[in-house]
Amino acid sequence: MTRPLTLAMLASVCFALGCTDDAESTAVSVPEGDPGVSTDVAGIEAASPGEVVVDDSAEGAVKALIADVAEGKTSSLWAALPESYQSDINEVVQGFGNGVDPAMWGQIIGTLEQLHGLLTDKAEFIINTPTVQNSGQVDQIRMAVPGVAAFLKILLDNFSLEALKSFDGEAFFAGPAAQIVAMGNAMSQMLPGGISLSKLNETKIETVSEEGDSATLKMTNPMDPDQAEEVEFVRVDGHWLPADLANDWDANMEMVREQLKTLPETSQQAAMQVGMVTGMVNAGLAPLQQAEDQESFNKAFDEVQQQVMGMAQMFGGFSLGGGGDAGEGDDSVESPGVESSELEEAAPSESE
Repeated sequence: MTRPLTLAMLASVCFALGCTDDAESTAVSVPEGDPGVSTDVAGIEAASPGEVVVDDSAEGAVKALIADVAEGKTSSLWAALPESYQSDINEVVQGFGNGVDPAMWGQIIGTLEQLHGLLTDKAEFIINTPTVQNSGQVDQIRMAVPGVAAFLKILLDNFSLEALKSFDGEAFFAGPAAQIVAMGNAMSQMLPGGISLSKLNETKIETVSEEGDSATLKMTNPMDPDQAEEVEFVRVDGHWLPADLANDWDANMEMVREQLKTLPETSQQAAMQVGMVTGMVNAGLAPLQQAEDQESFNKAFDEVQQQVMGMAQMFGGFSLGGGGDAGEGDDSVESPGVESSELEEAAPSESE
C-alpha cells in the first residue's frame, strides 16, 4: 500500500464495472446461527458526493479522500473525479452493457447464481465435509462461507445487463460500492494478519513540493514506516489526481472505446468457450445442490474435487512457456495422453 490515493482512484474505475438500478443498498445478512463478522451491510452510511470538499492543496485533498475511504465512504471516490472522467466511466460501462453478448453474459450470471445458491443452502454440509474438518481452519471457513455468499449476492443484484446499460456512477458509488468495500474489509479481517480499512488513516502524507497545478507528496505506508514513496499529482478541473492516472486517462479511454466497437463480435465468438466452462462448473455444482444429507454431499464433493484435479492436470499438461527447450528442467510437461517414448520417436534429431 505505497500509493493509497492512486489505489483509491483506480478502485473507482474498477468499481464502475459493477452497476445498480438505483442508489438503494441491498440487505445481505449471515444465516441465523452463523458466528463471525456480520455481513449485514444494508445500514452503511455513505457520504453523498456533494459532501466532499475539494481542498486547494494536494496534501489536504489527499488526506480528506483517504479519511473518507477509510470510513467506507465510497461516494467520495466518485466525487474526487472530474466530471469528464465520470462521464467517461458512465459511457464505458453503459457501452459494455449494450455491446456484450447477452447469451454469454447470461451464462456467467447463471453460474454465479448456482454458486450463491450452493453457499446459501448447503453451508453446513460444506463445513462438515472431511476436507474442511481436516483443514485446521474450520472456524475461519465457517465464517467465510456466508460472507462469500453475501458478496456474490451483492454482485448478482448489481450486474444485470439492464443495470449495466443504465449505469449511473454516482448512484453506484453511493450504495453498492460501499457494500462491496465493507464486505471486503470484513472478509479480510477473517484472515490471519488481516488489516482493517481504517488503517489507511495512519498513512503519513507530507508535501515535498507544490507549484500551480503540480505537486509531489511523500506518502508513508502505515504498515511499514520505513517504506515511503514520492508520488506526483496534477490538478485536473480542480481535482488533484495521481499524475500517472491523469496522464494516461485519455489514451486508456480511447483504447477502451476501440475495444467496445468490436465487443459484440468478440463476445459472441467467446460465448461457446464460456458456455463450455460454465457448463462444466454447473454440472459439478448440480450434485452438490441435489444432495439431501451429509453422506451424499460428501460423495459429490469428492467427485468435484477429482474433476477439478483432472482439469488442472489436463490444462497443466500444455506448456505455457515456450522460452526453453523441451525436457529441460523441472518445468517440462508431457502432453496429456501421449507417452514420452512416442514424443521421442516423433521428435527430429539435432542432425536432421
